[in-house]
Amino acid sequence: MKKLYVYRRKSKIILFNGEENEVIFNLNEYKDVVNNLETDKYSYFDIVKKEYGVEKEKEIKEKFLYLFNFILVNNISNYIVDKYIEGNFYQLSFDEFIKENKKQVIKLSGVLDIVDVMGDVITCLINTDEYLNGKLKMDYEKVNFKDEVELKDEGLGKFFYYEPSGVSKLKNKLKEDLVAFKYVKEKNRDKDGRFILPVYIDEEKLKNKGLENYGDFIVNWLSLSYLHMIEKIHDYFFDYYELSGNRGLVYDDLTVALIGLLSAEIEDYPKGLNKSIEVGRETSGKCYFIDSVVKPISLTQDLAMILQGKDAFGVVTKIMRSNR
Repeated sequence: MKKLYVYRRKSKIILFNGEENEVIFNLNEYKDVVNNLETDKYSYFDIVKKEYGVEKEKEIKEKFLYLFNFILVNNISNYIVDKYIEGNFYQLSFDEFIKENKKQVIKLSGVLDIVDVMGDVITCLINTDEYLNGKLKMDYEKVNFKDEVELKDEGLGKFFYYEPSGVSKLKNKLKEDLVAFKYVKEKNRDKDGRFILPVYIDEEKLKNKGLENYGDFIVNWLSLSYLHMIEKIHDYFFDYYELSGNRGLVYDDLTVALIGLLSAEIEDYPKGLNKSIEVGRETSGKCYFIDSVVKPISLTQDLAMILQGKDAFGVVTKIMRSNR
């Protein structure tokens, strides 16, 4: 019966599987990222700077550091769960020093320290499906650093961009099925490699409805169109894969996988026979026609955070129940 250990050694949080010590959080590297928000040393905030025009350290910290922390903490937790399940461990043991500092509320704002990160990870883990259904068992004990075991440190990026095993497997399956069922075209991808769902603007109908200045709303309408398509595609594959849970625009691995695979862009309005074909495709979420005000769609806080992470960092993360 094997245990998986998480413990602190100076400025590092380490995962020990009995054979290998792996650094899953290096405070010095994290602080270096935070101290170089205005430089080109790290690429984490490139989208924030280029797409949002936010380049000053103070503004980045105020508007986006919480989201960076959110993604990092959740993905460290996802990584630990995957290692626990894959390694067939019977218990996850945390260094007992954290027990006295254990927190019930996740800290995301501001610059995090070792206690913040370990407390946040524990809070995430006790709210995972694996913990709640009894597959993940956790406890505290004194953990000593294994000097004879090599210390592996692949950097913060490995965890910030980590994709959970369950989501990864589902994405690989969906990649084939989205093309096979003609939801997307294999070569029609955006700059990040995501399949593009086309959105068409019916200018004539919009003008007839007094919406000549529709350009003022197009960014918001494009986002809403994308969500309407995601919902329809989710429900099709939810039934096709015979998944458990709920239909609709809900938080689950299928929605996370679809958001990670799909984007939406405005394309040239189809004409003639092509228009008739696309109108038929719209019913299943394969495209979207904007010919009036796009109907608002309810969005939960968890999905909002996931979409914010995708837009600001290009990362679609699976989150824990504590964040929902």
